[in-house]
Amino acid sequence: MGCIINILINLETGINAMVVLGGMIFGLASAGLCEMIRNQLDKDGSLPCKK
Repeated sequence: MGCIINILINLETGINAMVVLGGMIFGLASAGLCEMIRNQLDKDGSLPCKK
């Protein structure tokens, strides 16, 4: 998803390896942050798992 968003943002300036790589890094960072927050909120195991 991060790759798609980054490509759409940079359509007028051109798509190159930096745009794609930046999108991949953004997607990986957002997934990791989401996982970290979910783990912090679910320390006692009371939240339902959405896997």
